Amino acid sequence: MIATQSEFQVLIECGICCDYLTDVRETPCCHQLFCLTCIQSWLRTFAPNCPRCRSTTLTEQTLITNIAIQQFIENIQFNCPNKLQGCSAKIPRSDLIHHKQTCSYTPEKLKYQREQKLFELRLQLQQYSNAKARTRYKDNELYDLAKVFHEEHGYDEARQCLKMIKGMQNVFNITILSAQIEQDDGQYDKALELYTDVYLKAKTNPQRIELRLASGHIYL
Repeated sequence: MIATQSEFQVLIECGICCDYLTDVRETPCCHQLFCLTCIQSWLRTFAPNCPRCRSTTLTEQTLITNIAIQQFIENIQFNCPNKLQGCSAKIPRSDLIHHKQTCSYTPEKLKYQREQKLFELRLQLQQYSNAKARTRYKDNELYDLAKVFHEEHGYDEARQCLKMIKGMQNVFNITILSAQIEQDDGQYDKALELYTDVYLKAKTNPQRIELRLASGHIYL
C-alpha cells in the first residue's frame, strides 16, 4: 500500500510544533516522533506526561534518538523559501540554512538588484534625453525602455520615455502601456480614460477584448 501525501507529511512532522522534525526523538511508550527541543520543553512544563498517549513514565532519559528518520529528513529536497520570488532550487534540509544565506532571491538582494537596474536604466534615459543624441534613437527603443521601467515600477521614468516618442505609428500599444502604467501606479481614473480612448480607436475584435479585460481589472 502506497502512503498518501498527508500520511507522509505526518511521518516527518513534529507532534508538537507540526514543523519538519529537527534532532528527532522517539517516545518509547507510543513511538511518536518529536523535535528534541519541543519534547524537552513539553516534559519540563508538564512533567513526565507523553503528549500523544499521556503515559506518565516518559522522561528525557527514556527518549530514543531516531537516526534513520533524521537522516531521511535531512536528505529530503525542499523548495527554497524564496520560491515565490523566483528561486527554483530544491535543497536538502541539511543545506537549507546555507542556501537561505546565499540565495539570490532574498527580499534584500532583490531590492538591491532592482535599485541597481533602475540606476542603469536612468543613466540610459539621460542619454535619450540629451537633445543632440535623441535623433540617433528610434521610437521603438524608447517604447521598450518604457516597458522595462514599468516592470521595475519606475512609473515616472516610464511616462517620460513615452512622452519622448515622436512618431505615432504604434499609438495603440503606446496608449495601452500608458494605461497600464497609470493603473499600476494607482491612477485608476486616468487609466480608465486612456482605456476608453484607445478602445474607440481599436480596429479589431481581439484588440477590443484585450482592452475590455484590462479595464475590467480596475473594478475588481
